[in-house]
Amino acid sequence: MPIVEVDKEYKIPLRRVSDSFNIKPTDRFLLRAETKEKIILEKIKQKDSLMDVIEKPAHIDREKMSLDFKKLEEELWTK
Repeated sequence: MPIVEVDKEYKIPLRRVSDSFNIKPTDRFLLRAETKEKIILEKIKQKDSLMDVIEKPAHIDREKMSLDFKKLEEELWTK
């Protein structure tokens, strides 16, 4: 592993290891300190929102969600 140096703005350059770890701009990391001498950067896997919906679909009780449109229309016109 290459040695990197913290700059005056407290930034750590990751360019030297970006290809090895597939790091791209806007990637997010979880920073964890195991000890005062050991810091771990864990890349956060960003899931596609569509895949999240497919994997965890919402469970809706259709009977509770059914609307009486005639009643709703009457309420809207009478108020």
